[in-house]
Amino acid sequence: MSVEGRLEPRALDAEVSAVCRVEPGTLREAVCAERVSLTFGALLGKRAASILASLIEASLPTALFVGPGAPAAVVEALCPEAGVVVLDSAELGLERAAKLAGLGQAKIHDLAFIRGRRSREMLARVFDDCGLRPALGRIRAIDIVHAERPGHVGAGVEAELLIAWLAARLGWDASLRDKSGTPVHVSVQSATRDGVLPGCLLLVVLHAELDAGPLEARIERSADGEHLSLTVSSPGASDQVRRFSVPRRDDAELVERAIRSFRDDELVREALAFAKEWKSHA
Repeated sequence: MSVEGRLEPRALDAEVSAVCRVEPGTLREAVCAERVSLTFGALLGKRAASILASLIEASLPTALFVGPGAPAAVVEALCPEAGVVVLDSAELGLERAAKLAGLGQAKIHDLAFIRGRRSREMLARVFDDCGLRPALGRIRAIDIVHAERPGHVGAGVEAELLIAWLAARLGWDASLRDKSGTPVHVSVQSATRDGVLPGCLLLVVLHAELDAGPLEARIERSADGEHLSLTVSSPGASDQVRRFSVPRRDDAELVERAIRSFRDDELVREALAFAKEWKSHA
């Protein structure tokens, strides 16, 4: 569904076609589906939900993919009716994505949050060591560098979502103070890097304290963009270094996987809600 300003304000254009996939390695059609494309005039977009209701199969789940530049009126009309909403806060910006996540009870999948999964897992692994776990309550600073994306509303979203996830999990307030009221210094910067997706995380450094001294966890993306290294420096121990591959997946694959997943991920909604509160507080 889309809106076209060149149509008459109350016009509706429709096109129906068939879309078929072939079985991998063969030319046999495996799945065929109908594709109905609807283009609204500027005043008709708000009626998208009632128009769609006559076209969908009530016994099947409904997934809404919010593509780049999706018209606000259509999206906001459809969000409350969908079972799953797939969006990309790196395209929409955090404020817009958080607003959509608050419409209705749909399960939310954020492509920007999915892209940052490896970095979240690596940070969490730092504290698998019971001796380092007390540092979770004494994080003092987080420095993040992401690939630049000049002039884009979602340029730093992956970095901001990582901070929001960590803050929401650890019970920080919107001014980024931990449970003891101690402020956590946060720095988000951009840098030029060829061969990587704009906005992706290049460097994450977490600084925390233990009774015996400082703890530093450093996640760094390799020059070729294919690997992430995790270096943990803690008092009384030699540096621990781990290296992880980063599988390259294009957005089409991420969208398809998200649409097919009807499991709810409360971490996404939690991170978006915290990010919205944090950004408005700032």
